[in-house]
Amino acid sequence: MAIAWRHRHRAQADQRALALYVEEKFPDLEQRLLTSIEFSQIEGEPLKGGVSPAFVEQLIKDARSHVELQRQEVERVGSPRESFIAMAAGLAACLALGLLLQESAQMRQAAQRLAWPFASEQRADISPAALPIALIVEPGDIELQRGSPLTFTARVENAQPGALTLRLQDDRLNWRDYPMVLDAADTGGATFSYYLPAVLKDSVYLVSLAGDEQTSRQYQISLYDLPNVEQIDVALDFPAYTGEEDRIEIDGGDIVAAEGTEVSLTITFNKPLASAELQFADAGSTSGEGYVNSSLTIDGLKATARFTVKGDGVYRLSATDLQGLQSDAPLDYYIRAIEDQPPQLTLRRPGADQDVMPLEEVVIEVDASDDYGLSDSCSITR
Repeated sequence: MAIAWRHRHRAQADQRALALYVEEKFPDLEQRLLTSIEFSQIEGEPLKGGVSPAFVEQLIKDARSHVELQRQEVERVGSPRESFIAMAAGLAACLALGLLLQESAQMRQAAQRLAWPFASEQRADISPAALPIALIVEPGDIELQRGSPLTFTARVENAQPGALTLRLQDDRLNWRDYPMVLDAADTGGATFSYYLPAVLKDSVYLVSLAGDEQTSRQYQISLYDLPNVEQIDVALDFPAYTGEEDRIEIDGGDIVAAEGTEVSLTITFNKPLASAELQFADAGSTSGEGYVNSSLTIDGLKATARFTVKGDGVYRLSATDLQGLQSDAPLDYYIRAIEDQPPQLTLRRPGADQDVMPLEEVVIEVDASDDYGLSDSCSITR
């Protein structure tokens, strides 16, 4: 009897191990097979307490049903005929795709993009991008009085070039190059400059890096002229007592004349005027000689004025052009008035007191002179 019990117990253990193996390979059984074995009735042994035979039977049917489903799935997946058909269809599709790729360049390009989607993409450059070089030029476009000095400055951003060149054109044809001087340099760039003592013509200029690697745009220098005197002609109408003939001094200005001389000024200016004025330095002052400021009569580039010499003085000519520009620091011209001196008499003979007889002749010799000459003379005795 002991041997029979051991045999039944071993059989039950083998069934349990087999059920565990099947459950590991097919997790979808969810331990149905193992549960049905544990609750099944082994020959000669009663069922576990509280378990009805109908429940155990239902467990066995449920396990068999799931096992059958797993078997059918395995047979379907592993069918040789279906595998052969699938492989043949795949080969046919590959052959058709190859023919399309051979005949169509667009299909080949699409296939390459599908197989290697990033093959044609350029590798992104993650290195810091170089900042662009910038030229900042001053004074840029400018209006300047003719003959004035001018300093050009150029700031180079994001670079430190070895040299900069100022290029200047004042004849609409030829460029002249001037090397600029390095004034300062820092991590952000460098500053250069060039000094021009006098600008005499309208000009165009630009700044270029060495080798013309980069140039600024062209800038314009527009010159203007203030109204200035170019020539003064002085006409002198002397008083009659001087006995001098009238005369005209061309391209003069300073006046030396006898008091009472009538002066006529003809002034030539460098540009058309809106107004001009004759101004005296001491006009209106208590120490003045009676000179009065007056407006000039304008005719094109010329203007005229008149005054009478009354004493020493200084005069200047100021003007305003049609654009409203005024003369800057006009020149001073002097007036020297010559006073009319009385005649000078010198007794030559007799040289001293002399006693004479009545009716005796006495010789009298007199030297007479005058700054403008003598018109008449007489002697008075008593």
